[in-house]
Parts: sequence; structure tokens; C-alpha cells
Amino acid sequence: MGNPVWNRIHFVRSFSLENIGNSKKPLVSTSDLSGEWEGWIETSYDGDYEIPEEALHTDNDPDSDYTRMIGNLHITQRWRKINIHFVTYTSASDSVGATILASDGRWPTLSYQYENQPDSDTPKTMSLHHGTTNLELKKDENEDDILEGFYYTGNGRRNHGKMHFKRVD
Repeated sequence: MGNPVWNRIHFVRSFSLENIGNSKKPLVSTSDLSGEWEGWIETSYDGDYEIPEEALHTDNDPDSDYTRMIGNLHITQRWRKINIHFVTYTSASDSVGATILASDGRWPTLSYQYENQPDSDTPKTMSLHHGTTNLELKKDENEDDILEGFYYTGNGRRNHGKMHFKRVD
């Protein structure tokens, strides 16, 4: 077991800055998601509010059970914190908790909980709500960064759908 004081000194020394650079593996390997992302959501929303034409994505299919709307993400990522701001024509949401999950052989996944605040002129059925989003970071055929996945809302809204975003900045 040895001397407890010496064991502590050796432990601290093994994690000193000069040894970090000598490591063959990075101390932490996490994708940087910071930036602007443009894309769409497909929502199951089927309420009393008709989604304005200018909010619809150009690939929206009026015969589908889902409505495809234009959406944008702004992600700010730091060492200990990540914030996600999501905007559509009718509302905006901000993350209240987020994590990036990464494991060997799988796409990195951004998982976050959010609070959504609809615009003041929308009907009561589009009230403040909370939800969860899971987005996987992938590359498209042009090697551009893509975040895609799904979302679902909590009690009171009970909507769900797909999300797809491409990094633009």
C-alpha cells in the first residue's frame, strides 16, 4: 500500500499538464456542435392553428400526416456547458439541460430537454411546453455536418416528429 502522502503526490503528478501532452489518446474527445444549423422539423401537430404558408419547408407534402416546417438551431458549446436555441416561424425554445453522448462505433448524439415559448399571437393550444430532443451527428454525401433525429413534447401538447439540420456556420 505504501505511504499515503506519496500515493497522493504520485496520483496528482500522473495527471499533470506535462503528461497530458504525452498521452496517445486525447483526454476528452467530443464533437464540437457550436454554430448555426438550418433545416426542418416534421411535426405531428394537428390542432386548431393553421401553420402559415411562409413557415412551411419547400419539401412539405400536404398529403402527409406530418407538416414539414422550416427550423433553425443555434448551438453554443463550451467545456462545461452547452446551450441550444431552436426557432421556427411560430415559436422558439431553449435547452434547459443537454448532454452529448459518444461511444465507439456510434454516431455522437445530442440529447436535450427544452422549454418552448410560442409567439404571443398563437392560440392557447400552442401554450408553453417542455419536450425532449435526440439528434445524431452524421455526415451527408458531401461530408457536411448533419444533425438528425426526433423530438417529443410533454403533457399538454403530445406532439412528436423528426428533425433534420445542416451546419451552415
